[in-house]
Amino acid sequence: MVRHMRGLVSGFILSLLCVTIGRAEVISDFVILTDGHVHIGTDAMVLGGLVGSNLDSSLATNPGPNYESIDLLSGSMTLGLRGLASVHVGTNALVNGNITVNGNVTTVSGATINGVVNARGGLGVDPADGDVQGGTNATFNGDIHAHGDVNFNSGVTVNGSVFTKGDFTTGQNGLIQNLGNVDAEKKVDLGAGTTVAGNVRYGTTLTLRPTGSPTAQILGTAVQTAPSFVAEPQAFAAVPLMSVTAATPGVTSIVKTANMSTDLAVGDYKDIDLGNNNTLTLHSGTYNLHSLTMNSSSEIHLEFNAAMDPIHVLIGQDVVLGTASVNDLTIVVKVGSGPEQEVKMLDDGSVPNYDPGGLNMSMISLAQKVIFEVGRDFTLHANHTRNANNQDVGANWLGIVKAVDDIHLGEWTRTIGAMYANDDFEMLANSKLNGQGILGPDQGPVIVPEPSTISLIVGLAGLALTRRPRNSRGVA
Repeated sequence: MVRHMRGLVSGFILSLLCVTIGRAEVISDFVILTDGHVHIGTDAMVLGGLVGSNLDSSLATNPGPNYESIDLLSGSMTLGLRGLASVHVGTNALVNGNITVNGNVTTVSGATINGVVNARGGLGVDPADGDVQGGTNATFNGDIHAHGDVNFNSGVTVNGSVFTKGDFTTGQNGLIQNLGNVDAEKKVDLGAGTTVAGNVRYGTTLTLRPTGSPTAQILGTAVQTAPSFVAEPQAFAAVPLMSVTAATPGVTSIVKTANMSTDLAVGDYKDIDLGNNNTLTLHSGTYNLHSLTMNSSSEIHLEFNAAMDPIHVLIGQDVVLGTASVNDLTIVVKVGSGPEQEVKMLDDGSVPNYDPGGLNMSMISLAQKVIFEVGRDFTLHANHTRNANNQDVGANWLGIVKAVDDIHLGEWTRTIGAMYANDDFEMLANSKLNGQGILGPDQGPVIVPEPSTISLIVGLAGLALTRRPRNSRGVA
């Protein structure tokens, strides 16, 4: 994956820092947050919170949707998007929330945005223009604010208004309805059959296309207006990413072949390397590991004490669960002396409660008590198989992952929790992630400071890590 060293501080470092303090925004709704590219695969689903990327548009040097800051492939769904660069929303993809980016917003045919769009642009070294492109038959259920141009293909519907500091053009049979208005500081060019239910203000020229039938129409008034009458779109401020605590591994490694079990006492270890069909049991407390590798068809048992203290795992290098060809990782939870319960996400992405013993506790609550802090990459492999009962089988995960580098979730993964990467995030086809109610990257609200000039000494008990070039990224 593309990697860049950037001046952005990704996590707090034990040093004398000049930081900005002032009016602060509390960011507590990210279920995925990265400092790089975000890739959401075909028919994947993200529930609970927003997908965010700090990748600057000036660094997205390769053209095409696969190099956008946030890339949603066809049929995927998420609750909202924020980023420093651009967003690509694929065929029939759904965004059930707002989009706020400092680059462009591009939708492909049949995409639906159920929220307000802000394409700010103009904020990078080589900035995107802040354009909004509506693919054929795309639907925007909310207002559109653009620094650049707004261009629609045929059949685009907007249930709201359009505000752009550039041009506004449509293909045939567009519809700006629900008393929606159009404000464009440059030209307005409406394709045949397009209807604007409200008023139009334009800066240079107004064209109602007669080619085709019927002629475009404006049901309200059309007035030429001198600039500047359109406000700039809302901008996205880079969000400080999480600190990742360095592991202090032990010297003892555990290596096992297939069909074995490991009940791992809380403590410090070197490498944990388990073969096929292994079971790993973790307990409330803090673990320090050099690396963790589990082969396919394995289980992780999470056993909380009666006080439900967290299970906290610090890993200096990579975490690799499963193989690229096959994996159906199972997660089992247990609280105190209660019975075990397998973690299963429902087909619609919803999450059942942990019910044994009458606790009736949300699996989301348990997810916040499982924290993996990874010094390099976190990879959860999976693929699509069916068991003897003709049920879909993939890989499951419960917990919060913080990674210095990349997070990769394979096809048909089912994740309950949140993912925070200081580099790229990839979630492949037919995967689901639900983090409804997750608080934030450091188990609480993340404060995004606004300008002032106050110097602070930030001290952490453990060493905090930032992303580094691949050739020097190992930390333990």
